[in-house]
Amino acid sequence: MRKIVHDYVSVTLSADRAGNGTYGHACRRKDHEPAHDNDLTGAWIVTNTAVGGQGLAVFLAVNLFTSDGDWAGSAQGDAACCPIGSGGFGVWERTGPKTFALTFASIFYDQNGLLVATGKGRQSLTLTSPDQFVGKAKFVGTGPDGKTVLFAGETTLVGQRVKVEPFP
Repeated sequence: MRKIVHDYVSVTLSADRAGNGTYGHACRRKDHEPAHDNDLTGAWIVTNTAVGGQGLAVFLAVNLFTSDGDWAGSAQGDAACCPIGSGGFGVWERTGPKTFALTFASIFYDQNGLLVATGKGRQSLTLTSPDQFVGKAKFVGTGPDGKTVLFAGETTLVGQRVKVEPFP
């Protein structure tokens, strides 16, 4: 039996006589603490307010922060035509006791499925309580050539944690 310790919680590995490895448990990064009040792990409803009057003035998004640092999100208007936007997928990390950075990517395509743009978003988030964060976001969409900026915008963010509610 061997123990591996890295930037992740230790994972115990074992092997049978044939050398088939098995994991003792799933690993989780040390800096993601879902049981504490200083972590983003979980689902959030996020209100985005545009800075400078670009695009929708206010729109909602649903974000999922996983304990291993992955992120997925979908925003109001993603499926509106043309161009149609995918949800966003990315990674997040802790930058301080209650501060976090997030980078994500998405794609935009026309009604025929042809690529119109790729997007990159960056966010800076601060937990103000265990169930709320505030932050800033910047998003840039570039053409298929990867160089031409087709659209860009900034928003302020307020996130509310989604909590389990008893079934009525």
